[in-house]
Amino acid sequence: MTQSFRILIFVSLVLAACAGPSAAQECWTLAGGPCRTLPESGSDWEEHAVVLGANAALGGITAGVMQWARGGSFSRGFIRGAAGGGMIYLGKRVSAESFRGAGLVGRQVGAVGASVVRNTSEGRSLLDPLMLPVGPLRFYIPHDATTRVRVRVDLPGAAVLAHALLSPARTLDTGASLSAGAPVFLMREPFRDGWFGSHIAGVIVLLSDSPEELRRVPHQKMVFAHERIHTVQYDQAMHTWSGPLDARVLRHVPYGGWIARHMEINLLLAPLGAVHMAVPYENRLWEREAFFFAGPD
Repeated sequence: MTQSFRILIFVSLVLAACAGPSAAQECWTLAGGPCRTLPESGSDWEEHAVVLGANAALGGITAGVMQWARGGSFSRGFIRGAAGGGMIYLGKRVSAESFRGAGLVGRQVGAVGASVVRNTSEGRSLLDPLMLPVGPLRFYIPHDATTRVRVRVDLPGAAVLAHALLSPARTLDTGASLSAGAPVFLMREPFRDGWFGSHIAGVIVLLSDSPEELRRVPHQKMVFAHERIHTVQYDQAMHTWSGPLDARVLRHVPYGGWIARHMEINLLLAPLGAVHMAVPYENRLWEREAFFFAGPD
């Protein structure tokens, strides 16, 4: 077992202990559906164990299959990928907490896990490189201190951010953005279908009259936490799934090498968006996960 792997396991255990079981909600609804009762606090650890296992399995299968496809060991890839998936779970859990900066910290923890899954998938050391997202930027930190940090721009995220900045109906909340580790915009006009918040490509938009509502109104705090979970999910999907596909495609595209060094095109965003639209809201597993961590929106 390598030293970095031991450190990863140790950090995971510490974060799990510090997070503690989250308080159960008495009742929640999905898109205006019937009221559902969450488990009492006594079974909270069991519920979290299931969600942790799902994230670990997803990371393990992703890394294991890609290792096997490259001629490597599926079991070795699965074990390391599962550890990365566990870190992603912790990132989501921290992101849902109520302290200021929870989204920023949780997003970075989740990114560490996504880095482990991606690096294992491609046969590299666990944290070489380590990807850390800040807004639409991705910082790739190499293990070798003599190698410079590489910065890439998330093109879909940058496009959505530019659109939001140019929209007169949306106002950038700098405090909430720093706390979330992602751009957060406020708007007063209701969303279609009655939603209170949305997330697209790492950009959060909330229905709110003022920044203070996000910190003092329980419902608004819950919606904000819900969308922060989607930010970690976005990093997870784009880095572990779309990233390898992007790299393979760009090898056969003119100037693909330059694009790969400076940008992330996230080719899977459109297909995943189509799946998002095709699946009924109450059946979307990613929404159920966000509900689990943050409560209903």
